[in-house]
Amino acid sequence: MEPMTGKSDTDPDSNVSCRICGSHRVKNIGRIDPYKEFRFPVYDCSECGCRFVWRDHAIHDRLHACDTSPYHWQISLANRIEELYHRHNHQEIKKILSQTMKFRFIIDKLALLPDSAKMLEIGCSQGYVTAYFLSCGYDITGTDISEAAVSRSGERFGDHFLALNAEDKERCRDLGRFDVIFSIGTVGCVDNPVVFINNLLGMLKPGGMLLFNCPDLQSVRESDAVWAGSPPPDVITLFPETFWKDYFSGPATIEVSYEPYDHRKNVKLMLSRFQPRQNTSPRSIWETSPPPLPSKNIHSRVVHAIEVLLIPLSGRLLPKKRLVYGQFITMIKKPE
Repeated sequence: MEPMTGKSDTDPDSNVSCRICGSHRVKNIGRIDPYKEFRFPVYDCSECGCRFVWRDHAIHDRLHACDTSPYHWQISLANRIEELYHRHNHQEIKKILSQTMKFRFIIDKLALLPDSAKMLEIGCSQGYVTAYFLSCGYDITGTDISEAAVSRSGERFGDHFLALNAEDKERCRDLGRFDVIFSIGTVGCVDNPVVFINNLLGMLKPGGMLLFNCPDLQSVRESDAVWAGSPPPDVITLFPETFWKDYFSGPATIEVSYEPYDHRKNVKLMLSRFQPRQNTSPRSIWETSPPPLPSKNIHSRVVHAIEVLLIPLSGRLLPKKRLVYGQFITMIKKPE
């Protein structure tokens, strides 16, 4: 992928249309430089309200295929879940996954799901959430756009996974109908989120449930930031809270909820703005051996000391802010 550059002015850019809704009512609000060789222009669309960039289409397979990529934490989590899965310890799997709010949202929402329910996970990554529901006895299939992720998931948890581009309507139609579809951390990474969600709704039975989380644009604005914590070329769209009802209230009833306020995370979010950005090369992601761990410099130690001091006082001193990935969507498909 060639380096990308963009204007930093706020005038409407007549040469760019919104990747989400197609409108030309977009403004270039700046850029994000996650790596030395890559500059991503960032745009706001006044039509659909989204903030977006463009990105390399091959990114997901490359990230999943390499143990030194930013997806490495998912591999580590899958290693833990794999051992418990083969010991049939679904309670311990639930305990581990529930420590992360986006996983707990799915698990809690589906706690009373009938045993006969047919389920589908979109963007299963290394298969650990699908594995939890498999261990509970559910009929569930995990899917991911990455062949590498599907292959690794199958090696860990058995023949319950398949490669799927959920923006391909015909391919989605071939899978049949489901009672529940869920997707964790995926909708902000797809090229066309409107097509993506419509395809998922199309795979639901009437009365079926679609669950997912998404990057929250309001949280980014509250932090006076241009982009969320996960940079392009992975996350490429940030959503306003009105987006889901504006675009999908026809085929579904919609509930938007938010991760409960956590003053510890609020402190970390505030202090992250003062941490120096690691302007590293993306080539290190594709290396076959891990790069050396960065040493903790004086600046990082000072920030950590401030964090320790602020956390006990943060409930009273800091304004409550929404978390970047704490917007949770529940859609119930209406009768056709």
